[in-house]
Amino acid sequence: MATTTRSFNEIAVTVRKACVGAGCDHGMADDIGRAAAWLHRNGAPGVKAALAALEETAPAPALPRTDGSVLVFDNARIALCGAAAIDMLISGAVREARLLNADAPLLAIGLLGARAKQDGLSFRVVADGAAMTVGASVGSLASLSLAPRADVIIAGPQETMDPELDRLPTTVALVDENDWRRCERLAARTYVPATEESRLKGAGGSHTDND
Repeated sequence: MATTTRSFNEIAVTVRKACVGAGCDHGMADDIGRAAAWLHRNGAPGVKAALAALEETAPAPALPRTDGSVLVFDNARIALCGAAAIDMLISGAVREARLLNADAPLLAIGLLGARAKQDGLSFRVVADGAAMTVGASVGSLASLSLAPRADVIIAGPQETMDPELDRLPTTVALVDENDWRRCERLAARTYVPATEESRLKGAGGSHTDND
């Protein structure tokens, strides 16, 4: 497998652009970009996880339902419902969220991790039958294997004192080169075609180096 070396910030920015290119709103794109970077910080293929959600071709999911204080998403599309489920857990509106038959279960873990880092929280998760606590960091997720269309069950958050991820010694990650190219192709949908007028005003590198 050919790989390319990318910084965590580059991963977050490029995945964010890919999300917008795939039709996500900007808030959703920000969340997924941060989730992809968080996954790579913890040894998991965040770009691949994001692409699994962005390139999903299944029919639109059903509306969520509640079972007491449990929020249930059937045939969960993580790009659409992952951040909303986390918001409801943090607000206390529900005590548990069940993302069933999820299209991108690993991305759900990334969304949790990025939010945990931001808000100083941790979440108890059962993903594809494996239990874990997701906080600002979880160590290496390199060996985590989630089956396609796995269930992800998330319990309400707890405050935590997890160390900041920025203390990690590495600042770059290895990304599958094919995944990166797919991500860049989606991101390219957001680019505006250059014109002579736009170049004179600074677009591109023909007349200025301030782009």
